[in-house]
Amino acid sequence: MIDMDFIKREYCPLCGEKENRLLFEKEGASYVRCSRCGLVHTNPAPTPENLKKVADEWAEKHHAGKHRTKWEGNPELREIIYGPRMWRIDQYRYLNRILDVGCSTGEFLDYAKSRGWEVAGCELADHTARIARERVGCEVRCGPFEESGFDEASFDVVTMWDVIEHLYDPIAALKEAWRTLRPGGLLVLNTPNYDSLSRRLLGKRWEALCPPRHLFMFGPATIRRLVALSGGKMVALRAVDINPLDIVTGTVGRKNYGFDARQRNISRVKETMARYPGLATARSWVNTLLSATRLGDVLEVYAERAP
Repeated sequence: MIDMDFIKREYCPLCGEKENRLLFEKEGASYVRCSRCGLVHTNPAPTPENLKKVADEWAEKHHAGKHRTKWEGNPELREIIYGPRMWRIDQYRYLNRILDVGCSTGEFLDYAKSRGWEVAGCELADHTARIARERVGCEVRCGPFEESGFDEASFDVVTMWDVIEHLYDPIAALKEAWRTLRPGGLLVLNTPNYDSLSRRLLGKRWEALCPPRHLFMFGPATIRRLVALSGGKMVALRAVDINPLDIVTGTVGRKNYGFDARQRNISRVKETMARYPGLATARSWVNTLLSATRLGDVLEVYAERAP
């Protein structure tokens, strides 16, 4: 267990408003909603130094340790997960360079490389950064993205898969993404959707609400505001995917159902999809409906750097 130091935020990180309303407490953390823009976040928040310790502990325990999930490296599943996103990403190929921020063990880097892209990564946790570097054979810088020092305008695409909810300062991270992208380049990110059907059904039992790992909870309105305030232009916004195991387990209300159990549920769903590739068609139909209603578990953002 990590001894945590916290910083109380005096103002909303998104709009600067001082007033907020306490929504609920969970696992010793307070989730609040900004009175002006509606951003949901933990306050007080762990220090950036503590977030580095959390990332290292999680990497050792899960992403790169003996509990590494079975679906990692599965070519059929990688195509199901990343293939639908790549048709848009491939349209931005000019310099032929992708940067994956929060690249973990290099799953997406390896996939993008197999499609002919020149790839680079940035990862906060030392253990996973080393594995990604060795696995993919590319440059992976270890540390906070804002301090990584990649050259300006040197990438066509920057990706952030399940990253911004973990960050102390998402606006700073997006500003760095715009700096490293060429003019007209593409930022792709995903993050839990606070306005999702799962969260509406489960309330604070929704296990995407998992401090100290998830500090920010965005909805469609606040993610649009984040992109605009950081200097980007939204191209497309989707709300996709739903994990029925999360809903069932959260509804039953098992006391020991925490973030670890949620990760196991996600792994089970992915392993099932890998075993039965035909489920990809059903997933596509469901995602069309979820995106139309903005009720999917995950917000998927495509945004451009201004020319």
